[in-house]
Amino acid sequence: MEIMYSARSHVGIVRDNNEDNLFVGGITLQPNTYSFSINGRADVPGIFAVCDGMGGEANGEIASLIMAETLAEIDAQTETIQPFIEKAHEAIDTEAKHRGARMGTTLALAIITKKKIRCFNIGDSRIYFLRKKIFSQVTNDHKLENTNKLTRCIGIGGAREAQEYSLPSKKCRILICSDGLSDMLSAREIENAMRCNKKTADAANSLLKEALEKGGKDNITLIITDT
Repeated sequence: MEIMYSARSHVGIVRDNNEDNLFVGGITLQPNTYSFSINGRADVPGIFAVCDGMGGEANGEIASLIMAETLAEIDAQTETIQPFIEKAHEAIDTEAKHRGARMGTTLALAIITKKKIRCFNIGDSRIYFLRKKIFSQVTNDHKLENTNKLTRCIGIGGAREAQEYSLPSKKCRILICSDGLSDMLSAREIENAMRCNKKTADAANSLLKEALEKGGKDNITLIITDT
């Protein structure tokens, strides 16, 4: 079983710096990455994630990078990811105290194995699932209703427990993204792009292009996988 994947990250139209990060093929983004693009294939098991930093200036970039780099330590067969989240939280907290700033990050993570896809999230970065006639948002947004205030994140605040979901892994497509994508596009627009583009690269390009055309008000990061 093989995983085809495409990942894109872009600073957007409005922001000056990219506070998003990702983990794909063992790669994370370095600070001040204006745009990033990769297409590839990976053996199962595979780990894919998007992190959306917060804190302004370079602080959000550092928080999301710490979380993304910590994911490299995860074994795909691990029973729980919470110890890795706690490790990242402590590192972010230490860095925040050193800088005298508040900083944190969201996390949307998919661990793809032969039997299933284990999904986790903290915050409002999302995972979507597509298989035949089924399309759904897998994850729940952890934020107060009608506001952008997060109720869970890694770094800032105390609530950082990951919510876990399970999906079938065969013959499906998933999208992992920051809210820079999901805030710009409706669920129908996201589904159309995922359905109408056979290759992951084309689907990723289409989603990024549409989000930028709609205003690109935030950093945009996304990963699409096919199994």
